[in-house]
Amino acid sequence: MKINYWEKCKTVKDILKFRKGIKKRYYINASGQYLTDYLPQNFDKWTKRKLINFLNKNAWEPLEDYPSEYVWDQIEASAYSNHK
Repeated sequence: MKINYWEKCKTVKDILKFRKGIKKRYYINASGQYLTDYLPQNFDKWTKRKLINFLNKNAWEPLEDYPSEYVWDQIEASAYSNHK
């Protein structure tokens, strides 16, 4: 069962706590598969609102109509698989 932490988190740092073992660079690299621009080095200092805006603005065309949480889940899954 998936833990739905998205609503509970206010910052990106809170979100990243749920996947403690994944380093920031894996998220940045994975973001290039789903976004038109990579996540910047300082994305972990953002609020969740800023992350959502970035995901919505930079979603790859096939993902434009999907919610930002879905786009983030794809990035996170890719970061996790590359981490392993």
